[in-house]
Amino acid sequence: MASNKVIEYFDLQSSKWSSKYKKYSFSARSLLFDYVFSKHLCSNQAVLDLGCGAGDLTSLMLKYKCFVHGVDISNSMIEYYKSRFISNSSVGFELIDPKQPIPFKPRTFDAIISSSVLEYVESPTSFLQDIYSILKDDGYLIISVPCSLSPVRFIQSILRKLFAPFIDIYSYLEISKNSYSFRSFSILLLSNSMYVKDLYKLHSMPVLKHIPFIPPSLYVFVVEKM
Repeated sequence: MASNKVIEYFDLQSSKWSSKYKKYSFSARSLLFDYVFSKHLCSNQAVLDLGCGAGDLTSLMLKYKCFVHGVDISNSMIEYYKSRFISNSSVGFELIDPKQPIPFKPRTFDAIISSSVLEYVESPTSFLQDIYSILKDDGYLIISVPCSLSPVRFIQSILRKLFAPFIDIYSYLEISKNSYSFRSFSILLLSNSMYVKDLYKLHSMPVLKHIPFIPPSLYVFVVEKM
């Protein structure tokens, strides 16, 4: 699923991950996901938080009376997640092996949530095939992916090349390998027997959302099986 570099990066980030949600780009993402959840999540659904991290999105899902199972490839992230939710009977958690298929029986989940995970996986096709298998036939996937046309991501890449020898800046770009246009991701989904049901967009800089035709930083897709 992902390389050792990805695991090492998120192991180092685990203790401070939740604090990132105080920044605009992360807090705006949280608000957007909460809005999407309000449109799609229902009580008593079995939901997989795939790449659960520190559990910030799990906290939002619990507002909608779901049963959430959080999985991650980072042991440090799972330990932090566990410390937050161990007393909550509506939450399960599990460390998964990135070299193995996602370890659940076919058609287990009503919904699968995957926020900013696909960009780090080695084989997006295998990842989506695993999701297709464990998702119920009438279930749905809510997944975010970085926009390949984002001017913010482009600028970050330039700044990293210029200043990385001197300061640690936008280090996530070293492991974030997969980004998509709306068209390219739609084609990837169709090739894996899924399609876009709904689409939301996020700009990581608030001023950009007021400028017409500027591509977003992030897409959030609601996806169903064909």
